[in-house]
Amino acid sequence: MNMNAQFLFDALRFSNNSIIDGSARYMGMAGAFGALGGDVSASIDNPAALGIFRSSEVGVSLGFSPTITNSNWQGDKYSDNITCFDFNHVSWVFNIPSYRESGYLSTSLGFSYHKIKDFNRKVYLQSNSNSVVSLTDLMAGYLNRNNGDMIFKDDLLNENAYDDTRLDWLSVLGFDAGLIKTDDAGTSGQWYSMLGNENVLPAYEALERGNVSDYNFTYSGNISDRVYFGAGFSMQSISYEMQSIYNEDYPEHGDNFNLKNHFMTKGYGINVKFGAIVRATNFMRFGLSVQTPTSYSFKEWHSADLKYSQNTYSVSTPEAGYWYNLTAPVKAQASVGFIIGKRAAIDVDYQFSGKKYVESDDYGKFNVDNDKEAKYMHSVKLGAEIRLGENFKIRAGGAFITEPIKQNAVKFFPYPTTRTDYECFVPENTYYGTFGVGYAKNRFAIDLAYAYQQQNQTFYAAENFDNFGATLKTHTHNIIATVAFRY
Repeated sequence: MNMNAQFLFDALRFSNNSIIDGSARYMGMAGAFGALGGDVSASIDNPAALGIFRSSEVGVSLGFSPTITNSNWQGDKYSDNITCFDFNHVSWVFNIPSYRESGYLSTSLGFSYHKIKDFNRKVYLQSNSNSVVSLTDLMAGYLNRNNGDMIFKDDLLNENAYDDTRLDWLSVLGFDAGLIKTDDAGTSGQWYSMLGNENVLPAYEALERGNVSDYNFTYSGNISDRVYFGAGFSMQSISYEMQSIYNEDYPEHGDNFNLKNHFMTKGYGINVKFGAIVRATNFMRFGLSVQTPTSYSFKEWHSADLKYSQNTYSVSTPEAGYWYNLTAPVKAQASVGFIIGKRAAIDVDYQFSGKKYVESDDYGKFNVDNDKEAKYMHSVKLGAEIRLGENFKIRAGGAFITEPIKQNAVKFFPYPTTRTDYECFVPENTYYGTFGVGYAKNRFAIDLAYAYQQQNQTFYAAENFDNFGATLKTHTHNIIATVAFRY
């Protein structure tokens, strides 16, 4: 079977880190630390952040995150939820002073693990508004699109039909289940849905699992307490799994079918970061950082089962699996921070991400550039910290992340393809609101944070269902605690 390239929806799922996660202090300020530094999680954005450290530190964070997904499909509203307990981060910073009074004052070496993206979510959608669009139309249409003057009936009857490089696996499933047909004489060269133009009541449910973990190695230096610079190497580990069920009911004669898809991906990515923080005055700091394009390598597996109510059996595809490579775009961040005496600090970060995603398989069979559908991404993070007394601090922040893809984009598969999961989630803007408190005394510190995230998406059951979309709002409530010890 000819394996098609991965598409922008898959690329964005793994490389678009729109989740603010890390230590409780970092999250309490919505991740706005690009010019302030002094927190290990800030090295995710700007490796110069470790140059602010004056001592060594070890830290660990734990939390839990209830996630609620609300759907609205043609006026029919549903809600589903899932709660996960997380090991958010562990870090170690080793500070090496030079014992000089000016010039190069210290070196900070850091290692950190951060969970920078969480996929855990349950989704349920159902529409009671009749639609004449059916997935069976696609099953038949792909055979017609493949080659309109070929019937493929004999090929579909072959027990090795899934090895036929001319056939889409969704069409083979539909034929095996009895959902599509051609004329008995086999002369028209056209395939049809067995269900004709009857009204369809669709429903969809999915369970997503997995995360993106970042292992960060950072070097940072301090020059005269005025200029801090750093470089970091990141290796990301990606694990993702989705199990979904797409169902169609036909109320006119009581039939239905459901398509179960299982999709799993594992992979890794690497990138390098460079950054600097300049203390222009005792009141103001500036930060600047850049991240090289991230190079990923993935292994994917997928399979499907289809059950038609007219049959006592279900039909299944084999499991398909293959490697592919992805290069995600460059990122850059500019920051400004304000230190108000010893009482308060404010930071504003702006991050820009390119839109050029290039994908290819392990054998160079394809090379797909997706920047026609992708958009430049912009994010703004604002955070503040206020000291209350000698040992207590309170924090608050907010963030806004723009949509990474054009809203008229659809998940289009060139034929033939082994993929049968034709649904897509078109991401829109993401919003954050955060709050946190902290206590520090001598060498010990404990921080608590609450971060609310709202991610908006539009769901389409397939590529030509663009007038039959659903709105999704995913609300994540992330509660995290961090304990740190300085020495």
